[in-house]
Amino acid sequence: MSRTRWSPFVMAVVGLALIGLSARTLTHSYDEVTAAERPKASLGVKRVADVKTADVVYEPGHSSGWHVHPGVHAVVVLSGALTVYDEGCRSRDYAAGQIYVGGREPHLARNETAGLLRLAVMYVTDSPSDAPGSAVPAPTGCEAVE
Repeated sequence: MSRTRWSPFVMAVVGLALIGLSARTLTHSYDEVTAAERPKASLGVKRVADVKTADVVYEPGHSSGWHVHPGVHAVVVLSGALTVYDEGCRSRDYAAGQIYVGGREPHLARNETAGLLRLAVMYVTDSPSDAPGSAVPAPTGCEAVE
């Protein structure tokens, strides 16, 4: 598997995308904190998220298989084209330079091109013990998509 170095720009874009999404997904919102708790909540950390990164290369025709994540993830397409299928079997293509941000819904990622697909991926989970993803069966009606 080939390794790719992330540029500071890619890290900044992925980081900014995840800051907003992880704040909504992994912690309760500031509005949910009662007035009595606000001073304490604004000064202390209620929950710490775990962040993992990966450099991923998909050969032509390679698929991730259907899977879910325990948190949020952001994928930057470094080269090639990424096709992502959602739980309704709808596909969306991402070209080099584009970012895909996903949550906890079942999905499948695939390289449907004749060239290599290189991705930079950042996972944000509740706990360091969380695996970045877990295999799940194909959603009903999506069995043909692998």
